[in-house]
Amino acid sequence: MRKATNFEVSKRVNKIYLFIIKGKSDDYICQYSSKYWKVTERQLARYMERAVKKFEKKAEIQNNKELGKALAQSDDLYDRSYQIENYSECRQVLRDRIELLGIKKPTEVNVKFQKQIEKEKKGYELD
Repeated sequence: MRKATNFEVSKRVNKIYLFIIKGKSDDYICQYSSKYWKVTERQLARYMERAVKKFEKKAEIQNNKELGKALAQSDDLYDRSYQIENYSECRQVLRDRIELLGIKKPTEVNVKFQKQIEKEKKGYELD
């Protein structure tokens, strides 16, 4: 059995990608690839893995795009609120932005731990 060219592999991965989008089962994909491409289960698994990676990459790009868009809108809303001196809205925009970015305020435990570290540092300082 001859080795598939890069072009053939790319076409096969794209075909599997489309099958997955259309909701075709793994059994269907396996039967199709066996009938038309004469590939081993191991090779099919590689093709399917590459198709799934395409979904993951698309999701990552989409996530980054949406995050960037949300941050830009947040910047714009903050700017417009600041210009009309609506500082309570500015504060809310900042809270929403912090939540969007997953930045949390320090917990009481973190603050206590930080204070303990600072005390210990002072104990080691030379006069």
